[in-house]
Amino acid sequence: MLGPVSQRTARRPGAVPCAASEIVRTRAGSARRPRTRIPAGFATLGATEMEGGVTRTVKSLLDAKGRSIYDVAPDATVYDALSVMAEHNVGAVLVCEKQRLVGIISERDYARKIILLDRASRETPVADIMTPEVETVTEESSVDECMALMTEGHFRHLPVLEGDKVVGVISIGDVVKTVIEVQKSLIGDLERYITG
Repeated sequence: MLGPVSQRTARRPGAVPCAASEIVRTRAGSARRPRTRIPAGFATLGATEMEGGVTRTVKSLLDAKGRSIYDVAPDATVYDALSVMAEHNVGAVLVCEKQRLVGIISERDYARKIILLDRASRETPVADIMTPEVETVTEESSVDECMALMTEGHFRHLPVLEGDKVVGVISIGDVVKTVIEVQKSLIGDLERYITG
């Protein structure tokens, strides 16, 4: 454990998830979901039909991948945040203060705001380079909505909120993997539908 750095797993008994602050903006409801035409009767073959598309929810994604949450305090050093990322093989960590989500810091922030500006990671606090306005989604959001948010906003990590508490984090890799799985399932079901 490095100073103010902490790790929490939302499923662990007694764990206190990081709560979202007032500055968090949730735009999942405004995301546009790509529409997919499904042959008549195809939904009975196991596909989930949702507003004309085949989709999976963030909840199912988290249930499959786990709900580990890694965070640092705003006054932790950027070096501390990088150490957590390296230890857990993740590309970003949440920034929480008094159990409130106040930002997110990623490897991209480090590259652009520390390396390129010739700053010292051991001396720079996370608060100086974090992204304070964090896009979030809920467990009911679809993977399609997450993909739309990430594509539009050019970011790779989304905290997942239940009420005002963080219950997980998903990455673009998680989303792409799920989309591929859905497409494979869709193709298989279509082949079975066509061949009878």
